[in-house]
Amino acid sequence: MILNTVMAINIQLYNSNKKISFGFMGAPTNAELSTSPRINSDGTVSLTKRFNTYSIYVKRYFSPNDFEHIEIPTSSSYLIKSKYNIDLTTDKVENFFEDYISDFC
Repeated sequence: MILNTVMAINIQLYNSNKKISFGFMGAPTNAELSTSPRINSDGTVSLTKRFNTYSIYVKRYFSPNDFEHIEIPTSSSYLIKSKYNIDLTTDKVENFFEDYISDFC
């Protein structure tokens, strides 16, 4: 399963660098793109099926003792932030996703 492979890579990276963080945007399905009332003016889609699925998955594997889970459901974005990385602020996370959406969505 692809998610298991990605998870194994993420855990290996984290074990070599405790400050590393991970993020994703749950891409919309074709059906969500064609019929969804949740399409935003910037082209993102809120609360996609993938966002919902991946969110459940990462909550199971990334403990809140070591990670802060930052969800941005309006754009189906998610960051699993290492609590050891004190330089990565919520403002920086939001700016990253805003820039990413602006450039790639």
